[in-house]
Amino acid sequence: MIFTGGIKVEPIKSNKEYELNRYNQYVIDDYYRIKGESCVFAIGDVAQILDGDVPIPPTAQSAEQSGSTVAKISPG
Repeated sequence: MIFTGGIKVEPIKSNKEYELNRYNQYVIDDYYRIKGESCVFAIGDVAQILDGDVPIPPTAQSAEQSGSTVAKISPG
């Protein structure tokens, strides 16, 4: 789980390097998983959420919707 409050993206402390966009948001797949991971999700300000090729602004509404989706699809 990754939590962020505000708009500053904090890096994951890991030996792995994750792909970030130009705003330092994690690149995710259609299921909000960080690229290259199967059970590491990112939503809200830390995630590059796209509608097709168009970025969705990091708002509370998009984070809430993303969080609901991840809660339904995440294991455990």
